[in-house]
Amino acid sequence: MIFYKPTNQLFRNRLEAKLALGHSRYNKIAKNNPDDLIYLNDNSLASDEQLYSNTKFNNSINEKM
Repeated sequence: MIFYKPTNQLFRNRLEAKLALGHSRYNKIAKNNPDDLIYLNDNSLASDEQLYSNTKFNNSINEKM
């Protein structure tokens, strides 16, 4: 679950948060103001490529294809 502090909204997952806040706005908040988003459990949290990117790994996979 994700809790968004400024508006006191509670979301079940990132998809629901992105639909409510807007995709680019959610990514900006996650990148610039990560303290505004509180992740209540890690079970629904997937890796966010924008925040945790591994370009060497991604480039090596693309070269093999």
